[in-house]
Amino acid sequence: MARDQPWGVNGGEPGKRARKVIERADGTTEIVGNKVDDVEVREGDQLHSII
Repeated sequence: MARDQPWGVNGGEPGKRARKVIERADGTTEIVGNKVDDVEVREGDQLHSII
C-alpha cells in the first residue's frame, strides 16, 4: 500500500485520494491542495471534488 493512500476499512482494499479542482469563471482550472485555507474563490468559480 502506498503511504499516501487511505487505508481500507474492515479488510477492504486501500482507497484512492480525493482531488479538488477549482474551475474559474474564465474557464481556467486550478488544482487545490489538501488542507489549504488560503485559496481565493471569486463569484462564478466552481469547486469540483473528484473521488
